[in-house]
Amino acid sequence: MHLKAVYVVIGLVSMVSSVLVALTIFYNAKLRAHPSKLIGYMCISEGISCFNALVWAIGSFDISCYFGLHYLYSWTAPGK
Repeated sequence: MHLKAVYVVIGLVSMVSSVLVALTIFYNAKLRAHPSKLIGYMCISEGISCFNALVWAIGSFDISCYFGLHYLYSWTAPGK
């Protein structure tokens, strides 16, 4: 359990940092030059891949149980 918490902290720091760099590049007019825009897109891709690695490391079953996603079918399915 402690190892998963370490994975989550490292993953969240990495995702927030990469999105922060991408937003800085896209919202600053001086940084929107040719190579920087590509770096911004790479940062977004890195954040997405970090999220996927985090889901893989923790396990999709644990994530779905933690957020209660296993009840989603019974909430949306018509009548029983």
